[in-house]
Amino acid sequence: MDKPDKDSKKDKDKEKEKKIDVPPGKHSFECGPTTFIVSEKYEYIKLMGGGAYGVVCAALNKETGQKVAIKKIPNAFDDLIDAKRILREIKLLRFFNHENIVSLVDMEKPEAKTGYNDIYIINDLMETDLHRVIYSKQQLTDDHIQYF
Repeated sequence: MDKPDKDSKKDKDKEKEKKIDVPPGKHSFECGPTTFIVSEKYEYIKLMGGGAYGVVCAALNKETGQKVAIKKIPNAFDDLIDAKRILREIKLLRFFNHENIVSLVDMEKPEAKTGYNDIYIINDLMETDLHRVIYSKQQLTDDHIQYF
C-alpha cells in the first residue's frame, strides 16, 4: 500500500516542476516532449512531428474553426545562422500567396520585445509533407507531382 503513495507524491513533484508561468490570454499544453504556450484561441489536436528547428502540432482555431499547424522553435536565437534561417522562412511565408504553398496564418506575439526565446509560427494544416510522400512505399502519380 505504500507504493501508490510514493508514486502519487512523485507525480505531484513532477507537476510542480512542470508549472510554467502562463501570461493572461494564453494557455499551455504538452505536445510530445515540448510545452507550448499559445493564445487560448488555439485548441491542441495532436502532435504532427518534429524537424530540425522544432516541434509541430495540429490545433484548432476556436474563433474561426480553421485547423492550423503550430510550429514551436525553441531557443531560436541561440545560433546566429539558425536565427537568420528562421527569419528567412518567416519572410518567405509572408511573401508567398499561392494555393500550392503553405501560408503563414499567424505568429504568436511575445509578451515583451526582448527576453523571449521561443517563436511560434502558425501555418495552414496539411495532411502530410513532401518528405513523407517521397519516402513512402506508394508509387508517385501525376497527382502527387502536381500537388507537391
